[in-house]
Amino acid sequence: MVNTGLKKLFKGYIANIASAGLAGSVFVLGISSASAAALSGNIEGVLDASGSPYQVISNLTVASGKTLTIQPGVVLLINPGVGVTVNGALITAGTQAEPVIITSSQDGEAGGSGAGAGGQWGVLQFTNSSGAQLANTIVRFGQKVGLTNSSPQFNNVTVATMSVAAITADLTSFPSGAGNSSFGSPVNGIDLPSGGVSQNNTWGLVGIPYIIRSGDVSVGISGSRLTIAPGVIIKLLNSRLQNIGALTAVGTAEAPIVFTSYYDDTVGGDSNQDNGVTAPGRGNWRDVQLAGAGTSGSRLEH
Repeated sequence: MVNTGLKKLFKGYIANIASAGLAGSVFVLGISSASAAALSGNIEGVLDASGSPYQVISNLTVASGKTLTIQPGVVLLINPGVGVTVNGALITAGTQAEPVIITSSQDGEAGGSGAGAGGQWGVLQFTNSSGAQLANTIVRFGQKVGLTNSSPQFNNVTVATMSVAAITADLTSFPSGAGNSSFGSPVNGIDLPSGGVSQNNTWGLVGIPYIIRSGDVSVGISGSRLTIAPGVIIKLLNSRLQNIGALTAVGTAEAPIVFTSYYDDTVGGDSNQDNGVTAPGRGNWRDVQLAGAGTSGSRLEH
């Protein structure tokens, strides 16, 4: 066993990476090099640090009803064009000292070969996923993290240098958690489409802003309620958040809820990755609208 002792530059994390054979209850399809066990196809069970780094050589899937747990210090190196799909549950149990790292096979800082850059691997896609929890995890150099009808919990997750967006989500996905960050991507946030939401829901992810770049997002259809958690940031551009049902947006003095322009870099970072070239201004976005009798009982504080 060889200890490579790689230091991480993101968020002051330090990852101790051990190179060895694969351990844990996973499917192994071969060894791509002396230091990386190769993974592909359906996977479940546990990936531990004794077998890290692991190289994902073709598309990887956590099937519905299955769970993949990734232990502290594990590095996944993903080959070009390859993605990870989570239909079941993905649990990453990183720590501040030993984060889980999901990155490109070309990320030399994490044990790959070459220099990492956005788009070097595909999508970390959660689809109809239940019970996913990511903690102290770095995801970088892919296309995006995608959420479809999935509500994972992210705590102390950094999404960096993706080629499409940090996160894209449909309007039936409600991630939650705190201590998160995103940078280095064309859209540094949770990129939301226009459309309508008919069920009770909570926007509860703190640290990575929600972004509505065009059109209206209408929530509260059929009398349902939108709840926005303290500390959440919502950035808009030429768009509106329309509430037909009740809106509960109750922040605190320490963790206010912020509605602002997509171009506002003073909260939630540089969301459009232009290094401050585009300044925010009046009229960048339309409004937060409370429309109709169904909004009775709405509450906005801090």
